[in-house]
Amino acid sequence: MLTIVVVGKKSDKKTVKFIARALSPQFSILYIGNDKIQGHPSGHYDFLIYETEKLVPITSENAVIIFKSHSIPQTCQPSLDGCYAVVDSDDEDATELSRQMGLRVITCGLSSKDTFTYSSFTSDSSVVCLQRSIPFCGRQIEPFELPTDNSNPFDRYLTLVVSCILALSGHTQFIETLT
Repeated sequence: MLTIVVVGKKSDKKTVKFIARALSPQFSILYIGNDKIQGHPSGHYDFLIYETEKLVPITSENAVIIFKSHSIPQTCQPSLDGCYAVVDSDDEDATELSRQMGLRVITCGLSSKDTFTYSSFTSDSSVVCLQRSIPFCGRQIEPFELPTDNSNPFDRYLTLVVSCILALSGHTQFIETLT
């Protein structure tokens, strides 16, 4: 199970909704946040999504921290050994905070320097691109390019975030189904 910690303002409902909507057709999700726990009755989960306004200690080899766009968390010095941070490359504050905390940073954005970006983009479709390999949980995730469909409500940054989640969890084949 991949642990996804979504950090930022409680008022930003868009980030978790987008991630959950993108993942839920194929995967089971346990959601913890906003004073509730919500999951599938089977008790088996592919992803744990924990939503919080401040970082908490994480002792998991396969945890990913996603910063809501332009929403610096309440600061603290939790133990985050081995964690990755997924940040919007335009959000310099989140990128800098991640580096200061010793997190491995994965940037998402429209720059040629970003880890996840688009190699092409039209009104109907786009091609998500992982530009360099990422070591994660004892394996290398190699660069790739995969098409996505932009026909449904689409968010450039969050589509890259979900693509990153799918790649880290070993499910790149589902990137093509993102809409």
